[in-house]
Amino acid sequence: MIGGGGLPSVDSYPLPKRIRERLKRGTMIAGLGEDDMCGTVSLRRGKLHIEYDTSRSPIFQQIKDTFDKMASLTGKKIYAPKTPITVHPTGGACLGENITSGVVDADGQVFDNPGLYVADAAALPRAPGGPPSMTIAAWSDHLASAFIAKHRVR
Repeated sequence: MIGGGGLPSVDSYPLPKRIRERLKRGTMIAGLGEDDMCGTVSLRRGKLHIEYDTSRSPIFQQIKDTFDKMASLTGKKIYAPKTPITVHPTGGACLGENITSGVVDADGQVFDNPGLYVADAAALPRAPGGPPSMTIAAWSDHLASAFIAKHRVR
């Protein structure tokens, strides 16, 4: 999916006027799609370190090819980072049937750690394919309902 639009509130950006005026004439586009989710994040000597093999996810080449075609058809330069980014990371404490296939059970409780729950995108075993806010809200609602039903004093 390719989405786009103008940049919001450009006049309020803390940038020189000439840069703000240039941004007003531009449009932001974004390519969205499901990747392989094969990245790892760790701390090394107190700094965040991200390792990710983009060649394992064909979506990145598809997005690049689409941007190149758009640039060719419009005659406009498209600026894109060399390394893809994500604003919707998921996974890390995934839902599974048991401790060998995941971190949390169907009610979001961490295996072998009663009372600890994961109610955010970390429990999603894969990206939903678009902005995940509704999926996260549904997961959290499910967890809350199950928790209340299990702990309700009668």
